[in-house]
Amino acid sequence: VKQLEDALTILWSCTFSNPEALNKLKQDQILMTHVNHLLEKSKQDENITLEKAAEGLIWKVEKEEKFLEEQSAEEEKKKQKAEEPDIEQDEKEEEVQKYDIMMSYSWADMDLAHRIFKHLTEKLGYRVWLDQEQMHGSTIETMANAVENAEYILMCMSDTYKRSANCQSEAEYAFKRKKNIVPIQMKEDYIPDGWLGFILGTRMYIDFEKYDFDKAIELLDNEIQLQKKNSKEAEEAAEMEEKSVVASENKDNIKEEVANHQNTTNVKVNKNNILNWN
Repeated sequence: VKQLEDALTILWSCTFSNPEALNKLKQDQILMTHVNHLLEKSKQDENITLEKAAEGLIWKVEKEEKFLEEQSAEEEKKKQKAEEPDIEQDEKEEEVQKYDIMMSYSWADMDLAHRIFKHLTEKLGYRVWLDQEQMHGSTIETMANAVENAEYILMCMSDTYKRSANCQSEAEYAFKRKKNIVPIQMKEDYIPDGWLGFILGTRMYIDFEKYDFDKAIELLDNEIQLQKKNSKEAEEAAEMEEKSVVASENKDNIKEEVANHQNTTNVKVNKNNILNWN
C-alpha cells in the first residue's frame, strides 16, 4: 500500500510542471480507471493518505481543466452582465467574496496556522476559511471552491509545505486564478525555492519566526489592508477610465448627429434654390 501511495504521489507531482506527462496520463484511460478504483477502495478502507494521493491525481488529470473552464465562463458571464448598457452604474452588483482569507498550510505547521486563524477571526474579525479536517476527507474541489470564494490566499510557507503535493495543488491553483496571494514564513531560516520560490516571486512575505507573534500579526494585517486599499484604488481608476471613454463616445455621437442634420438641411436648401431658378 505504501508503494502505491508513493507511486500515485510521484505521478501527481509530475503533473504540475510537466505538461507532456499530464497529457500522457490523460490519454491512459486504463491507468486512470485503475486510479479511480483505488480511490473508491481507499475510501472503503479509510486509508486517508492513499485517498488523498488518488484524488489529487484524478483532480489534475480529469477535473481541474474543466473546473477552470467553468469558473472562467462564469466570470465572463458576470462581466458581460455588468457591461450591459441598460444597467445603471449604481445598480451594478458589487461582488462580495464569502471569505476574506483562505489559509493554505501544511499539516506539520498546524499549531501555528490555527493560532493565526484564531487571532484573525476572533481579534481582527476576518472571515477565514481553514481546513480543520485536512487529514479527514476535505476534497481538492472543496479547496478550489474555497480559493474562488476568498479575496486573499494566505500561503503558509515551510519546507513541509513545499514538499506537499496537496499544498502545491492549492498554491498553483490560486496562482493560475490570479488571486491575491499573501505569503507568510512559518519556519526559521527557510528559503523558498523551486515551484514555491516561483510563486513567491517578488512578493513581500511576513516572517512569523523573525518577529514575535503579535508583531507578525500586525504586519500581516497591515499588508492585507494595504492590498485592499490598492485594489480599491485600481478599481476606482478603471471605473473613471470607463466613464471617460463612454463620455467621449457620446460626445462623438452627438457631433456626428449634428453634422448629419446640417448636411440634410443643406440638401433641402439646395433643392429649393434649384426650384426657384425657374
